[in-house]
Amino acid sequence: MSADAINSLARTQANERLKQQNDRLQLLLKLTNSITANLELKKVLREIAANIRQVMRCDATNISLPGPEPGSFRIFALDFPAMMSRIFISVRVAHDDDFV
Repeated sequence: MSADAINSLARTQANERLKQQNDRLQLLLKLTNSITANLELKKVLREIAANIRQVMRCDATNISLPGPEPGSFRIFALDFPAMMSRIFISVRVAHDDDFV
């Protein structure tokens, strides 16, 4: 591999790292603005889920918090644009020790 090719590869990798860092900083700024602009927990969690989905470039995200029963979780925020026509209220997710 020539020196020019190595330098080009290094620049490309450095640019990708900078883009990832910029995406993370943009997410942090959006989250900070969401939290300070709105103190209603459900709205803040929905904003966080939406921002994470965008930065991570995934189809859906959810935020689950511990439920009232030991080992259970409740989904408090779900961002899944492909399924926006459906209503999600509260889903109980039981903890299974055998699940990896």
